[in-house]
Amino acid sequence: QVDQCVDYVEGLSSDGDQFVVRWKTTDPVKIVHRDDDPMRHGDGKSVAPLDVVVFSDFECPSCARFAEFFEKNIVPLFGGYIRTTFKHYPLDQACNSKSARTLHPYACKAATMAEAARIVGGNDGFWKVHDYLYANRKALASGSIGVAQVAKALGVAESAISSQMDSREIAARVLEDINLAGAVGVRGTPAVYVDGKKVDKLAKGKIVFWDKLADDYFRRVGVKRPASTRSTKKNANTHKNHNHQHKKGAHRH
Repeated sequence: QVDQCVDYVEGLSSDGDQFVVRWKTTDPVKIVHRDDDPMRHGDGKSVAPLDVVVFSDFECPSCARFAEFFEKNIVPLFGGYIRTTFKHYPLDQACNSKSARTLHPYACKAATMAEAARIVGGNDGFWKVHDYLYANRKALASGSIGVAQVAKALGVAESAISSQMDSREIAARVLEDINLAGAVGVRGTPAVYVDGKKVDKLAKGKIVFWDKLADDYFRRVGVKRPASTRSTKKNANTHKNHNHQHKKGAHRH
């Protein structure tokens, strides 16, 4: 029986079609997009891009792995017909009362620094710091990254970031994302939603899911899928699909 269960899970994890069916049959939730939300990837094509929203935490190792996996392996599958929006959900009670406990004690500060970078450097500034924080997540988790390092990564004076750190605007923005996460049922990070439907935690780290989803997307919008977007790694398990979850008395991966 154990062998049968293992075979079933392994079969499911390589069946992109089943992942897409499960995603399609998931009830959608309403995710509000602000005009100045951090977004990237879409290149202005006339067809509505696939809408991907990621609730994330800069100190979360699973989030860092997913961000790298998504950029390197998933974005190319859609050839510019994809839009990614970042939403904050730091597992840190310093700013997130919905977190049962503080798992990442520098996560709220990181969210604030990223928002300060957005105010100073616009959308591009946010994503530059987003990439920097994930690339240096271990240093962040040790307390070695602060305003000076973020300002240097962004190429601005330290005072430009520090002057924004205590602003009500930033606190309100981060809290707005946290409240939205609570409303749609986010409990762990990274939480990924495509067109308002949550992606199964087993599926989101599988290229086979995203590749089949690309087939489905191009079929739905009536655009021939570019040959350059075809995955050559359909059976790869590039991203270890673990979640950081906050549950009372538990920290599960």
